[in-house]
Amino acid sequence: MSIIARWVNALDQMARPDAARWSQLDIVSKWLIAVGAPVLFITFAAAALGGLLAWGEGRFDPWVWLLTCIGLLFAHASNNLLNDLTDSKQGIDKDNYYRNQYSVHLLEDKLVSPTTFYGYIAFTAGVALACGLALVWLRGGLTLDLMLAVGLDVVLGRLQ
Repeated sequence: MSIIARWVNALDQMARPDAARWSQLDIVSKWLIAVGAPVLFITFAAAALGGLLAWGEGRFDPWVWLLTCIGLLFAHASNNLLNDLTDSKQGIDKDNYYRNQYSVHLLEDKLVSPTTFYGYIAFTAGVALACGLALVWLRGGLTLDLMLAVGLDVVLGRLQ
């Protein structure tokens, strides 16, 4: 299977690779599987709708939309990773948990070390944060308030 076909496959369906298959995957395929990439289309649809609404009002800026879209996708992916981390630490994703029936759980299935998993979180959240900061720099105003509110909600939600 070509590398592009692997990426499309990781975007198309929730994968359940075993350790042998996991070890053969490239880093992008692993990341796409780790973040639950198929569900990110929900976020993309919302960002696309926002872009269409801005375009309809004559206020569409492709660079702002692209930063927003990438930032939202990586924020959603970060939230998915943080959810897996906290659920694993709290013992929620053990044994016969429903999600384990349709998707891989990197920590519970022991496909990556905690250090590697934290690396995924740092990279993914870092991209989201960089996009957010760029948007604050470009637009200012309410952008920072919204970014902080969402960030605090994600972090505080994981601490419960």
